Amino acid sequence: MKKIAGDIHTAVTFVEAKRQIDASTTSVDYAGVNIPLKGGYPEGDLSTMNKILDIKTPSSYTTYWQSNSRSCEFNDFCMVGKLVNGRGPAIPGHISGKATYIWPNGYVLDGCFSYYVNLENGELPLVGAVTDKC
Repeated sequence: MKKIAGDIHTAVTFVEAKRQIDASTTSVDYAGVNIPLKGGYPEGDLSTMNKILDIKTPSSYTTYWQSNSRSCEFNDFCMVGKLVNGRGPAIPGHISGKATYIWPNGYVLDGCFSYYVNLENGELPLVGAVTDKC
């Protein structure tokens, strides 16, 4: 989970550099893929995170994050995005913006996940990992 958080941080840093070079406010080309921006940083949604991380996740997530009793299945990771504060597990400093959670196969979304939160106000996104139940 810490490696995925590091990968997110690296990707966000590269996207930020590309945004400054291109003087763009809405999107950037990142490794041949269009990355939409919100507040100057990658949007906090599934599509964007899948593009940035180049990972594939299941197409249906509702049962996994709404019920902490079902574990991630079918792929190496599950992901849910665009969750407002209070809709998913607690993230330090998450007051505004939308969060994306990524957690490993065999785990429920509660204490073993990486996260990305675009605060949508131009401040640096929140990126990290919670590993107390890994």
